[in-house]
Amino acid sequence: MASSLNSKVCAGCKNNLPKKEYLSCSTCGSKYDCECANISQKQFEKMDQKLKSSWKCPECCSKRPKTGNTNTPVRAAITNLTCSNESVNEEQPTDSNITIRKKLSKPPTPTMSASTDADRTSNLTESNLRGIIKQELSITIRELVTSQLNTINEQITGFHDCMTFINAQFEEMKAAMAEKSTIINNLKKENDQLNASVKDLTTRLNIVESHLRECNVEVNGIPEHRTENLVNTMVQLGQVVQNPLSSDDIQHASISIIKMCVD
Repeated sequence: MASSLNSKVCAGCKNNLPKKEYLSCSTCGSKYDCECANISQKQFEKMDQKLKSSWKCPECCSKRPKTGNTNTPVRAAITNLTCSNESVNEEQPTDSNITIRKKLSKPPTPTMSASTDADRTSNLTESNLRGIIKQELSITIRELVTSQLNTINEQITGFHDCMTFINAQFEEMKAAMAEKSTIINNLKKENDQLNASVKDLTTRLNIVESHLRECNVEVNGIPEHRTENLVNTMVQLGQVVQNPLSSDDIQHASISIIKMCVD
């Protein structure tokens, strides 16, 4: 008895009791929820504390001697409720021989189960198709991307080789141009030096010629003879002008022909 008083389980259905909506038997102390006590929610709300404390469970009511069909345990509890509260009595059915029972839910028909299986099969098929399509698409996309990347890598490799070759050619041309530029600069320097040397030599030659011409004698107007000796002719001219000369004093004698232009 003490264990039933302290338990929080319905004595009828063996389920956990709600926090407030249950009744405790005044005789044995067993606790029942409203459904096992055959009391509706509205009836439970209209019951006062005195009626709840004097309520008896169906098991204790069944121990009384039966005098008729109306003195059943559940109906006895309903009769007590109707005697204590008129408002509760108004909601009870007029015929006390009618027992209110909860309708049981019908089991699912084979058609519903078959349709459910068909839906599951269709769902599984759809999910499988989606998975297969997703896998195939991922494989196809991966192959396409891989092929495109390989093509791009090949093009980049070829472009890199071309750029390497062009860079090598450019470096060679650059080195050749630098070498040619060095040669040209050296030639310019040598040309400048040669020009300076030519100018110097020309100046010296002019000076030498001017010194050499200091001892030269130019004679004009003497008839030319093919067999004449120019050295003897010059010695004779020296005697005529009273400036005697010897053949040793004359280093060179030449004839310059002057052509006269007659208009």
